[in-house]
Amino acid sequence: MTDTKRLEELISSKGLKSTYIAERLGITYQSFWGKMAGKRQFRIKEIVALREILGLTKAETYDIFLG
Repeated sequence: MTDTKRLEELISSKGLKSTYIAERLGITYQSFWGKMAGKRQFRIKEIVALREILGLTKAETYDIFLG
């Protein structure tokens, strides 16, 4: 299960907006927040994109999305 609290903190700490993240992921804002609320899961390509956008290490990515 995704650690959405940690993910939200990372997004905020980078000064990024949810709409920007959703756009970069190629999904709607509503879809992004559905995933952040735990109603949907992030797809592999979205996880890879988030890793790039947020500059996450492999360990951080694992902890957030698989830990």
